[in-house]
Amino acid sequence: YGHGILETFMSKLITKAKNIELKDQKTVIIGLGDATYDIDYFIEAEKILRAFLIEKEAEIIHNPLMVSRSPIPYLDTYIHRWVDQVCEKL
Repeated sequence: YGHGILETFMSKLITKAKNIELKDQKTVIIGLGDATYDIDYFIEAEKILRAFLIEKEAEIIHNPLMVSRSPIPYLDTYIHRWVDQVCEKL
């Protein structure tokens, strides 16, 4: 992917979501990445998505889930705890 831009499919989603009313809607952000490629832009999409949600006045209810490399090893630990914390805020 390019530096500081969203992956193609996510970019299409954001383009379509520009017309959706997100004000006060509860949201969370999940960012996946791999720091071995370019640490300067590691999970840069999280910042882009955060800015988009803030612009749309969505309610970001929890800190983003940010995972380096494959999320599979973290499903039963880190990710499970994050999901439980998010569910408590719903």
